[in-house]
Amino acid sequence: MRKASVDDDSEFDDAADDAIAPILLSETAIDHLNLVSDAFSRALVWATEAKSMVQMGWRLTAMIAVMRPELLERAPSDRVLEKELIAALGNVNPFEVGSGYWRLLAWCRRCKSLSQMGQRTFAMIYVLRRDLLSGRNTNAAIASLQNKTRQAFNRTVGNFRDTFAGFRNAVMRGEKTRTKCRDAQLN
Repeated sequence: MRKASVDDDSEFDDAADDAIAPILLSETAIDHLNLVSDAFSRALVWATEAKSMVQMGWRLTAMIAVMRPELLERAPSDRVLEKELIAALGNVNPFEVGSGYWRLLAWCRRCKSLSQMGQRTFAMIYVLRRDLLSGRNTNAAIASLQNKTRQAFNRTVGNFRDTFAGFRNAVMRGEKTRTKCRDAQLN
C-alpha cells in the first residue's frame, strides 16, 4: 500500500513502482548461480585448448554430450574429451550448467559440420570471454584457423550478437554504428 505524501504528483513518483514486487534471491540461490556460472567459464577455458575449428567442434560436441545430450541428435562425441570436461567442471552437476546455458549450446550446434560448430563456438567465446582466447583474440587470428578472412568470422560473431541481444564486449562498435554498417551492406 502506498503512503500518500505531499509530493505524490512529482515527476519521479510512479505508482507502478509500488506494484512491482522485487525478486529476491536467497544467498544460497546466488551462490548456486555463481557456482554454475563459474563451471561454464571453466568449460570455456577447457574449450579454448582447441587448435583448430574442427577440434573446437569436437569440444563443443563433448560439452553438449555432457551438459545437454538431447541437443546432439545422434551426432558422435569423444568420450575422452567428455571425461576431461567433467574433470574441468569440478563438483558441479553438468546438467545444471547445461540447463542454464542451453540456448548458447543450441546456437553453436545449429550447423552442418564440425568446422562450422567450431567457428560458432569460437564466436561465442569471442563475445562472452574474449580474454580466454589469449593470442587468438582477434577476428583475423581466429579466421586464419580456417583460412578465411576476418570479415567471414565477423559475420558469425555478428550473428551471435544479433541472436543474443545484450551480449557486448569492450571493443564492439556502438549500436548505431553497427546498424548503419549492416544497412550499408544490405543495400
